[in-house]
Amino acid sequence: MNKSILAFGLYLGILSVAQSQINNGGSSIRVGIDYMSLKAPEDFIVLFPTRNLGIKTSVAAPDKMAIRYVTQFVHQIANNRIVIEGSIGFIPIRRPRLQLTDAYYVEGHRRQRFTGDMTVLVNFIKNSRHAIRLGGGPSVWYRMDNMLEEVRYVIDNGNQVIVNRQSRQQTNELNVGYHLTAEYAYELNNRFILGSRLGIANFKGKYGTKLVGIFLGYRL
Repeated sequence: MNKSILAFGLYLGILSVAQSQINNGGSSIRVGIDYMSLKAPEDFIVLFPTRNLGIKTSVAAPDKMAIRYVTQFVHQIANNRIVIEGSIGFIPIRRPRLQLTDAYYVEGHRRQRFTGDMTVLVNFIKNSRHAIRLGGGPSVWYRMDNMLEEVRYVIDNGNQVIVNRQSRQQTNELNVGYHLTAEYAYELNNRFILGSRLGIANFKGKYGTKLVGIFLGYRL
């Protein structure tokens, strides 16, 4: 009987230690969505429709916002006071077709970003379920753009479009910079974590972006 009580007590002790380790350290995987600005390159299209010897010019609005899909690997150290995050993400942007007339259109922009970020964050509150963290780190993003820059076209008397010129700019380049992040995380239970984040990223004069996002994490 005494041995059974002792074994049960030992089991509870081990379980308590394991529980403490889960709450205060270890690794997790997150998935999230970021809503972010995307200001560069300056995104405009100049259209030159010509009809009856008249020329008109219009400028299309830029792609100002985008959605990024993110996967993160997170490791906590120093009793959950320091968090190291590695993340990869993907940003797909496809601008709708440009309708020149009721029967004629041209394909719009296609823009993609493949993102990689390494982040070190510090937790500023002592709480078993809540965390407010600030930090930053390096960012490496690969940019692929197929930008429609200009369309020149003629509308004949039968309202048919004759395309004189359609020019596009292709860009494939690696951008290196940094980012700063603030995040709030709440432990739903011993396995699942829900949180939100704010951040900025800058790429040495190439372009910058601001973001707000949410994530769901699972402890390994």
